[in-house]
Amino acid sequence: LATTREGVARNYPFRCVPTDFPRLEVLRPGDPSAGWYLTTSGFASPNPTLNGPVVMILDHYGAPVWYKRTPDSMMDAKKLSDGRLAFTPSFGAYGIRAAQGYWLTNLQGTDTIRHRTTDPAPSALPTDHHDYLFTTVPGDQSFRTMVSYPIVAGVDLRTMTGGLGTVNDTIADGVIQEVNDDGTERWRWTMTDHFNPATSTFPLNFGVPPDLIPGFPDAWDVFHINAIDREPDGDYVVTVRHMDGVFRVNRNADPQHAEGEVEWTLGTPDLAGAKRLDIKGDPWLGPKRPHDARLEGDVLTMLDNQAGVPGRVPRAVAYRIDVAAGTATMLWEIRNPAPGGATLGSVQQTADSVVINWGAGQQPFLEELAPNGTRLMAVGLPNSGNSYRTIKYPPADFDVNVLRQQAGGSVTPP
Repeated sequence: LATTREGVARNYPFRCVPTDFPRLEVLRPGDPSAGWYLTTSGFASPNPTLNGPVVMILDHYGAPVWYKRTPDSMMDAKKLSDGRLAFTPSFGAYGIRAAQGYWLTNLQGTDTIRHRTTDPAPSALPTDHHDYLFTTVPGDQSFRTMVSYPIVAGVDLRTMTGGLGTVNDTIADGVIQEVNDDGTERWRWTMTDHFNPATSTFPLNFGVPPDLIPGFPDAWDVFHINAIDREPDGDYVVTVRHMDGVFRVNRNADPQHAEGEVEWTLGTPDLAGAKRLDIKGDPWLGPKRPHDARLEGDVLTMLDNQAGVPGRVPRAVAYRIDVAAGTATMLWEIRNPAPGGATLGSVQQTADSVVINWGAGQQPFLEELAPNGTRLMAVGLPNSGNSYRTIKYPPADFDVNVLRQQAGGSVTPP
């Protein structure tokens, strides 16, 4: 829409979204800084015809500037350093589908390819859907870091919480794998090489009641890696929902730690050789079923779902990590006044705000707040529906004209 008023010409772009585009309810009492919110809609939605599924980019007014339909509900959308977008279909409670993997596509939604772990067979190393990292290294080479939940039999779980395990049980293990451009393995790290699965603080079995999900094996989900954050020195910060905590893995064999050794833990059970950080200033004494732990310098943020604890609500929380002192001191927390949000969710601390995806069943699902906790903007899905993770990117990361030009239509499957 072009207007001229008192000699000043202005253009006002707007987009008529199709009838199956998810309805968004935006509240904007503040003035968030300019940027782009990349997220998805339709994940585990009770009203899939009203909520997509789509991958979408919103501006700092909460308006959809770019979107693409997808044949299945997608999760974990993110922009890669080479400009492509990555996201993945949901594989259920954990990934065990042989042919699935992350989709990588351009803003046109074309030339889509699939990235998987090196062996997609369900019994070997199935690609998981919780997180994906893309790293470019000197020499114009790149590699991806992915998660897998291989099913492992013959595990002694007699001492597991609840007394439900047996001497010869089956678990979903946790693997972090770096994969080269040519699909070969670069590096691998396995949970059971370091953590005893019987020490899981929240074991679930999706193959038997009361957690029965059709199609899933009779296996205990004892670790449940749901986030990996690669640090500038190559180390990994790992979130484990079913061990109620976060830990850091040494990747580059510094003088104080062997390669693959766990350097420190926060909230997880004690681990020989790793420093267990003493949590200070936290009235809830640490996380329960957390998601999306990210370390920026010495500040660790996460979405602490606090699932299964009576009277608790999900919260975004930040700790200052002091490894030398062996402490994790809470800097701030933002609680959602509504109960729920037992799973999913993300937290991102920007230069001037905190961006929160509140997790399953929470509306508004997306909220941005000033450092003092004042709400700047909130985006909800009034027809219900979930979004796994939301990431805010700076204005320069996308060209608004390209977004407008390429919006609409569908992503071509790989």
